[in-house]
Parts: sequence; structure tokens; C-alpha cells
Amino acid sequence: MKNSNNNLILYIIIVILKQLATVYFPSKLLGYLFLLILVILLCFEKKENYLPTILFFHPCSALFDNISFTYLFNVVIVIFTFKYFWDIKKTGAPLKLNKKMTIMMLLLFLYEIFLILINGYASLVIFSLISWVASYLFVLQFIGGKIEVDLNKCLFYFFAGYLSGAIGGFAFPFLKYGFDFPSKYRYMGLFRDPNVYSLDALLIVFSSLCINKKFSYITIITMLLGFLSISKMYILVLIVGLILYSFYNFKNINLKKIIAFLFLITVTIFLGIKTSLFDNIYAKYLLRIDSESLSTGRTDILNYYFNRLINNPINLLFGSSMLKYRYVLVDYSSARALYESHNTYLELILSWGILGSAFYLAFLRKIIISIKNILDSFQKDSIPLIIVFLLSIFTLDYLSADIFIIMILYITLCSFLKKNHA
Repeated sequence: MKNSNNNLILYIIIVILKQLATVYFPSKLLGYLFLLILVILLCFEKKENYLPTILFFHPCSALFDNISFTYLFNVVIVIFTFKYFWDIKKTGAPLKLNKKMTIMMLLLFLYEIFLILINGYASLVIFSLISWVASYLFVLQFIGGKIEVDLNKCLFYFFAGYLSGAIGGFAFPFLKYGFDFPSKYRYMGLFRDPNVYSLDALLIVFSSLCINKKFSYITIITMLLGFLSISKMYILVLIVGLILYSFYNFKNINLKKIIAFLFLITVTIFLGIKTSLFDNIYAKYLLRIDSESLSTGRTDILNYYFNRLINNPINLLFGSSMLKYRYVLVDYSSARALYESHNTYLELILSWGILGSAFYLAFLRKIIISIKNILDSFQKDSIPLIIVFLLSIFTLDYLSADIFIIMILYITLCSFLKKNHA
């Protein structure tokens, strides 16, 4: 793996230098120069590094937000999908897309376009679907290529991107506030949402346990970084995942290592309390628990959307597109504001209705079965990873996100792990 990690080192250097430049030399021209270098590197990336590199850049999605370029992750997806098809054209190799899955994907895309048009949303916003479609084409081509992937590399790239984004994103709040962050400030690295930051942390933690069969430095470091998000969802889902992992791996648990781990945690907490190191984080969690409900107001938003569906049977059956339903005016906490559903399951119904949702789930089932048929049998170690993901998307709108189908691909690969994956 070391010989093929040259670009990874360059990616990390670019993330770090770009953040330093943003703080000390806030020039848009310099930002665009970093972006150009990054695009050039991506264009020359090797095929076996496509999926690992995509996982690296998701935690760094907001790297170029300060120069008003919010499409870094979308660009990575589009470049690699284009390279897949360019390589096929250049070599004359046959197209490796499964016909049934490709037709199903195209039907979903055409249905989305149809809903956008009939709801009066026909504008340049349709072009935002390009990278979304590219992400599905990437997955279909990946499966058609019989899935040659190193999951250890995928995990390492994912972790490297998360760590780079977490450290890089710390520059802004630290230089602005020092360690005395405002009471309601929640850390999110180079993401735009602390809950997305939390979800990536959970996926890295439990995919690491699934792949390595043990608590590694990747597991522990990522788990600790996740707490900075001040997310109740993160803590609750993490606890559920760890309980499930302990249940499925009870026979393999090393009592001495558990005692050593608990001792280390106890000493760390003790030192943190004595030095007031954790006071700020602890105070933030208390503030969110005291000032907000467990659902953080999401029940009000969900009730609004449920009532909207019940009162609109056509919307319930057929949906109103991923773009149309979003950003509606909601009366929330005595203030008029714009809110999304914050729930992928509800987002699916709102977007495509019951009929479209059933078709989409059949499409996902087809993808998962195709991966299963290529790889080995189901791995029980992956059950905590699957449940953690299914619970986490109760709090996020992820259907319309380019990363959604990539995450399903990654989790499925971990679930049907090849015995010789290392």
C-alpha cells in the first residue's frame, strides 16, 4: 500500500497548506491555485485509488468554501466517473454496467426531472443533479468491474481525510475564539454540519472494527474526535453500536485489554477534570441537554412534514422531487424559518412518494445483492456498522447527497468482506 500512497501524502499537504493560507494569506487567487493543483492530481489518480480518494475528500468537503467553491466533493465524484468511461473508450474495453440496474437508475433520474418540471422548478438547478447521477454511475461501474478494492486502504484514506479535515478545520474557531468557544459553538471540521461530521466518525469507528476486528488507533482517535461535535446523536448511536459490537464479539473480548482501556479512559477523565481541559466540552453538552429536547426540535419539523403528506395524497403517492420539497416555510419555535426534514427516510417519501420510494429501495436491493454475489458471505461483525448507519440517517437529509450511495457501497463492501482483503 505504501507505494501507491504518494498522492495521499500530497492531498494531506494540500489540505493543511490550504488551511494555513486561508488563515494567514486569505487570497482567493491562492485558493484557486490550490484547487487547480488538486484537480490535476485527481485527473492522474490510479483506478484502484478512486474509492479510497472519494472517502478521503468527503471529510474535507468545505475546504474551498472561503473562495465560494462549495463543490469539491462533487468534482471528485465527477472526475473519477468521467475517468472510468474515458478509460473504457480509450482501451476499447466493453462497458461494464449492469443493464437492469442502469435502466433503474436512469428511470429514477428521469422521474426526478419529471417531478422538477411539473412542479415549476425547471431552471439551472437541474444541473445540480449531474454529480448525483455521477455517484450512481460510479457505483454501477465499480460493481461491473468485479470490485477490486483494498478495504484497509479505503479505511486508511477515510481516516486520513477525517483527521486532516478535523485538524484543518480547527484553525478558524481556534484563532477566533482560542479555547474559549461560544456556548453554542459546535465543531464540524471541514464539514458544514456537525451531524455529518459525527456520521463520518461513526462510519470510520465501526468499519474499522469490522475490517480490523479490534480497537485500533484509527478507532480510538476517531471516536474521541467525534465528541467535539457536541452531538447527542453521536453519543447515543455510538453507545448502541458499542453494545452491539460487544454482543457479537463477546467470545473474542480480551479482558486485560478492556481493563487497560477503561483505566486509560479513567485517568484521562481525571486529568481532564483536574486541569479543566474538558470543562468547555462538558458545559456545551449540558447546555444542549438543558436547553433543547432530545430530538433537538426535529419532532416539530417531522410533524409538519407528516401533516403535509397526510393532507396531500398525491404528494404521498408520487412525491415532489428531491429539490422541490426542500426549504419550505415552517412555523417553528414561534419563528418563521426554512427547514429540511432532517430524516433520510422521510426525505425519500417527500421526494418520490410511496411508489417512487419502493422502486428506489428495490434498486438498492439489486445493488447490494450484486455485491454479495461477487464477494464472500455476510459478516456478522458488520451488523453494528449497518445499524449505526441506519440510525444516523434518522437525523440527516442524505438521499440527495452524492455521498449517500458511496456510503451504501462502502458499508456493503465491509458487510461482505473478502477473506483476503488485507
